[in-house]
Amino acid sequence: TPGRSASSPARRDLGLPAAMALSSELLGAIDDVCANQTSAGASHTCERLLSAAVTDLDAAIGDGETARTIFYLLIGAYMVLFMQAGFAMLEVGVVRAKNAKAIAFKNLVDLFLGGVVWWLIGFGLSANGASGATGTNNYADSWGSNGASFLHSFAFAVTTTTIVSGGVAERCKFDAYVAYSIFMIGIIYPLVVSWCWDGEGFLAERGFLDFAGSGVVHLTGGVGALVGAICVGPRYGRFVDDDDEGIVEVVEFKSHSSVISNLGTYILFFGWFSFNASSTLAADADSMHTAAVAAANTLLCPAFAFCVGMIMQIYYFRTHDLPAAHNYILGGLVAITGPCAFVQSWAACVIGVISAITTSTASHVNVALKIDDPLDAFAVHGANGLLGLIAVGLFAEENLVGDDDFGAFLGGGGRILEANLLGGLVIIAWSGGVSLVIFQGLKYLPGVGLRVDKDTELLGLDMKYHDGFAYPELSQAMVQEANEYRLAEMRVQQKNIKKKKRAAKTPRRTGQPGSMKGSSMEGGSDKDSSVSGWVRRKETRDDASETKL
Repeated sequence: TPGRSASSPARRDLGLPAAMALSSELLGAIDDVCANQTSAGASHTCERLLSAAVTDLDAAIGDGETARTIFYLLIGAYMVLFMQAGFAMLEVGVVRAKNAKAIAFKNLVDLFLGGVVWWLIGFGLSANGASGATGTNNYADSWGSNGASFLHSFAFAVTTTTIVSGGVAERCKFDAYVAYSIFMIGIIYPLVVSWCWDGEGFLAERGFLDFAGSGVVHLTGGVGALVGAICVGPRYGRFVDDDDEGIVEVVEFKSHSSVISNLGTYILFFGWFSFNASSTLAADADSMHTAAVAAANTLLCPAFAFCVGMIMQIYYFRTHDLPAAHNYILGGLVAITGPCAFVQSWAACVIGVISAITTSTASHVNVALKIDDPLDAFAVHGANGLLGLIAVGLFAEENLVGDDDFGAFLGGGGRILEANLLGGLVIIAWSGGVSLVIFQGLKYLPGVGLRVDKDTELLGLDMKYHDGFAYPELSQAMVQEANEYRLAEMRVQQKNIKKKKRAAKTPRRTGQPGSMKGSSMEGGSDKDSSVSGWVRRKETRDDASETKL
């Protein structure tokens, strides 16, 4: 019927294929009728019929594309939300067993309390940068077509918050972390989204390109984790140093279950394909081609990062370290998140090689600066997030970015690189500055504080905050015994550092009167060796239980 509403029940009930078939038949019939008409009135009627049929067909196709896009966003959001299970398993496996419940509970806070904050504040503050959201007043509103955008954008937002939990693990107060996570998902991250992904954002207008969030998601969270790790300080016993000489002994806190972390890495790797590919935010033919490019690069980059990282591990440390392998894989995934849809496969491989070097370097620099980042959150997410932004400016392919100014290494100008460097600096300044104010404010706020007391940290956060340990075989007496071993080792290390300092300043004259070699006052070498050896032998005998503790 000419003039039928585009939203009439008849067309909705037919579905897209039937509507297209009916409209095609109608167009053919009208064309046959019009070809045999000679009067002006009949021709006018035919034109009306033809116009109505074309309008109906366009509306049917448009509704079908909208439905496919909504379905695509929802499926993508489900897979990205499942990545929270991966983050939980990764973090639980890395921390010591006495803190397993604490880190798992923090992930629940990120997901479910974060959902409330994102609905109330974050989604609206992100404006039209939140996964294609429309409208200007989306506070406490996920109704209508914005529902899919709300869920999809929240999946990305909660990832940013979870990154920070790794940097402050095992010594941050629970209520302090909850307060910070509210600020991250409610204010810090949403404004970055509006600046970078909203078409009217000041960074987007300058040509900033970050397809799935190397900078927007991972650099924001990584910088927050770094600031948090600095403000809360290193875990007790992580660094044994002599303030006079600046000699630092780094004590390695091993993962209590690398196997659990390995499961988490697999889950994250699987979810990352949706993280990157679903960032097309549409399901038309061109978008699906872009999604395929993004997915292929999402495999290649971490694969090369893993291979190069393991070569470095074997060459320098003569070992195949599983936690290090996890970091190389995740670092490669972060580095390709921003450029995944803008670069060719060879460039993704190059980015993976650079990512492995970046991850290793950033981790060692943190240790050299005595910054205790238990999960290497900054090395994996912050450093590689910045690398991803730079990689877009260097390797973006002309036919993929749709711009005259493409990657600088491919002959394009430097406009994208300049915009992304500016965006990276803005994100670092914003996320780092606000995080510093929040963490320091919580640190000195009466009645709150940032860090748990020493006894709680040594015993474990699970006993203090979560009604006992996660593992039934883990008892308070076992944890206290392990702490005694650790304290004995630290005393020996400190004594040896002081001995080396005195020996460097004053050469020892053995056999002379007044020599204090081997005396109880100095704590002679034989005694030190026996104590140190006892600690090492004890740890060797109980290697499995000590590692778990």
